[in-house]
Amino acid sequence: MAVRLFEDQQHAAEYLQHRVRPDEVVAQIMGQLQEKCPAEDLPMDGGSVDLLTSMTAAHWFDRPRFLLEVDRVLKPGGCVALLSYGMDMELEHGDFFTALIPFRNPHLGTSSIQIYKDMYALCSYPEKLWYEGLQVRRDITVSGFIGLVQTFTAFRKYLETDPREAEELCRRIRNKLLDALQVSIPDADVTMVTKYFYWIARKPQEDKDNS
Repeated sequence: MAVRLFEDQQHAAEYLQHRVRPDEVVAQIMGQLQEKCPAEDLPMDGGSVDLLTSMTAAHWFDRPRFLLEVDRVLKPGGCVALLSYGMDMELEHGDFFTALIPFRNPHLGTSSIQIYKDMYALCSYPEKLWYEGLQVRRDITVSGFIGLVQTFTAFRKYLETDPREAEELCRRIRNKLLDALQVSIPDADVTMVTKYFYWIARKPQEDKDNS
């Protein structure tokens, strides 16, 4: 990976606290084996992988090199699936996210979805699917929502550039949410709708006549 995902240890800890957590079963499976490596240089033998997935990370990969590595490690008939979500959550407030746009990483642009669309277009497999209509509803506290947004790379950059204004922005949006809910405590629950997009592709089976 050419770009770091987290700014510092505190940033990573905040992300893990507020992120949308995977299903417990998936967590148990992933907990059986963990190994750090570049996405473009996977520690697997060629043609040994049935399924390769990435959640909210592929936008940092070297796309051409990653797709070549995917093709190397996948078995014939194996699949690659890339999943992420956008900042256009239904609890979004225009002035909040508009204020963060200038601080987004230039690599991401105004939205990371185009990066995934470009990767989808680069994938040469004939069997592939793009989908961007998956919406997941999740109950979260007002303070939890603010905490989640504070883990975004754009906010971390804003915080570095102007800490006072970044904190004032959070305070202003927190008060707007509390006023809209007609409550006074930040532990009040609200429903957040996260909009996911993904693509999946299947490596062609080998021609039996050439096997």
